[in-house]
Amino acid sequence: MTNGLIEITHDLYDIASRIRETDECCRVFFNAKLRRYEVHGERGLQSILPYASLDARAVSYVLETRAERIKDLMKEIERQNAAIERAENKKSAEKFAEKAERVLTEATV
Repeated sequence: MTNGLIEITHDLYDIASRIRETDECCRVFFNAKLRRYEVHGERGLQSILPYASLDARAVSYVLETRAERIKDLMKEIERQNAAIERAENKKSAEKFAEKAERVLTEATV
């Protein structure tokens, strides 16, 4: 154990070895100080796993967040942001229309 890092070499579902299959340089560690799982590569910390336990989600997460997929990830983020912006614009337009209708109704009464 160095710097609170415990290398995971064997686990119940072979998650560490399955992650290593994606890239031979990848190693899974449990950071005892921060109580989280981390994936380290040649250049150090590569990814923090957002799960409290090692399971198939960790393998999927590592595959989805690989550097080779950065363009796809950025497109997905842009799509999601655009959808959020459209929804917010629609909500704002609806609120404006409601207020305008209320003002016009009060002005004619």
